[in-house]
Amino acid sequence: MLTVNIENLESRLCDVRSEISELEKSINELEGDLRKYREEEKVLQDIVGYYKPDSRPMEVQSLRHPGEFTEKLVDLFKRKHANNEINPRNGVAIGTLHDWVTQENLRIPAAGSKANLIGVMSRDPEGRFFRPSYGCYSLVEWKQQFQIKEYKAPVKKKLRLRTRKTR
Repeated sequence: MLTVNIENLESRLCDVRSEISELEKSINELEGDLRKYREEEKVLQDIVGYYKPDSRPMEVQSLRHPGEFTEKLVDLFKRKHANNEINPRNGVAIGTLHDWVTQENLRIPAAGSKANLIGVMSRDPEGRFFRPSYGCYSLVEWKQQFQIKEYKAPVKKKLRLRTRKTR
């Protein structure tokens, strides 16, 4: 009777040990997943928080990962061009591009404002966007197809008061 109990206890002990080892394996897998998710979350936070305005002029401000968001922007251009949503002659207004960026929910620093979007595009380190002196932004590979024009408010003419010339 005593030996049967000992054998039962030993078999239960083996079962408990195997369950413990399985639980340890699942804990290790979960910790690995958690590490991976934390790394992804950190990358996403970097992407979202790349463009932090400060007192320096826009050209001087630096970006932490300047190449990642422009890839998303280039992909967006390719898709819009494939759908014939980009007019090769007139290009894309910066407001339209900003609307596309917000519709696609691209987590790029430009999602905040049009000025941020222009600044981000002008600082692309790979040179796919450039800023000619007349204030039009384009992709270098598709200069003719993707002209992104900065919106310029119409200039108000100064009213001249006409006075009578005295003779």
